[in-house]
Amino acid sequence: MPPATKVCAASACALLALWFGSPLWTAARSIAKGLPLPRLEAAPAEVARPIRGSCLVEKPFHHCIEYDTGYTGGAARADCNELTGRFQQERCPSAERQGACLVEDFVLRRRALHKYYNATWKQRSYRRTLSSCSRMAVSGRSRSQWIPADPDDPRVAAFDPSSQENLTELGSLSVGATVLVPRHGDRFLHPAVIFSHNPTDPRCSFVRFPDYQSELLFKSTRVLLLDWEVGVRVACPRVAGGPLFEGTIVTMEGPVWRLDTDKGKILVMSRYCRDLRLWSAAGKQEAFCVKRGS
Repeated sequence: MPPATKVCAASACALLALWFGSPLWTAARSIAKGLPLPRLEAAPAEVARPIRGSCLVEKPFHHCIEYDTGYTGGAARADCNELTGRFQQERCPSAERQGACLVEDFVLRRRALHKYYNATWKQRSYRRTLSSCSRMAVSGRSRSQWIPADPDDPRVAAFDPSSQENLTELGSLSVGATVLVPRHGDRFLHPAVIFSHNPTDPRCSFVRFPDYQSELLFKSTRVLLLDWEVGVRVACPRVAGGPLFEGTIVTMEGPVWRLDTDKGKILVMSRYCRDLRLWSAAGKQEAFCVKRGS
């Protein structure tokens, strides 16, 4: 037999040996004979991938980044230095983890996990963090995914947004701070600027809305700091006094914003926008120092 023929014959025999000894052949033979399919052994549990280090960041808000697949030690350190964070070789702390944003870059083939903690919500709202996670994705280049529970510890409970709203007493904030507060005739939250404390009553603070209307609220009223940005959903009219359209902020430069609504992208008057969240009184707390009509 010529040498080439011998090689081909040997290759064919090897392929046949692999086929007849494979799980697919065993399954096919069992089906042909009417026998139950053989049980396949479970694959071994995936071993946790090593990381290239992590970065603890305190400003502008507390969080930690784990550098995973695709990062070299030098690239991880460089990214951490750019964020003015503290680089470390081990993973981010797992205690008090309340959420994470997984970012995967298809071009550089990199993967990083941005982790958020209880301390994060004292500086940055949940909604703002969630919207920033979605904006970490770049079309055609990367994708991002919000993970509400700690992937490192399945015993950590899923994140509850309502428990993480950073409510602050109005009287503890400085004059000039922009907050979300209730207003008469509407229990939704509206943006307003703290104009003064103790104007006529030491128990109250004076706030002014973008449409130049004002309210006198008790200092004990628990309010939210304004957390609107691109990607957040609000309700706005096209003109003063017009119907409100709910949508996602696309642009927010100047007095006219662009919203992405069910009716498509529209231009709205930002001065008359309101939040989609309702103001929730703590117990029987009343917000308004002066009741209208009294």
